[in-house]
Amino acid sequence: MIAYFDTSSVVPLIVDEASTGLCSRMWNDSIVSEVDHIEVTAELAREAGELAEAHGLRNHDAVHLAAAAAVADGDLVLVTSDSDLASAAATIGLAVSNTNA
Repeated sequence: MIAYFDTSSVVPLIVDEASTGLCSRMWNDSIVSEVDHIEVTAELAREAGELAEAHGLRNHDAVHLAAAAAVADGDLVLVTSDSDLASAAATIGLAVSNTNA
């Protein structure tokens, strides 16, 4: 499994929150050998703007969605505790793990 963690699912790895257990399990299940970053390019920013308008997302959530969509394949799961981001991701066909559900 390839997991894309947005900020709302990384913070519970550091700070004890209600979703810490689930986020930790998702992190441990998905990390095999590497952590990578995705560069925010002009194209990704444009796509984020379109996604923000289409789904009523805040700018940082739209950037996460555009980044996850850019690298999505059959194994990618977007891990988030943001319900709006989770809903938008599911709408565009991404697999989602909502850690607040």
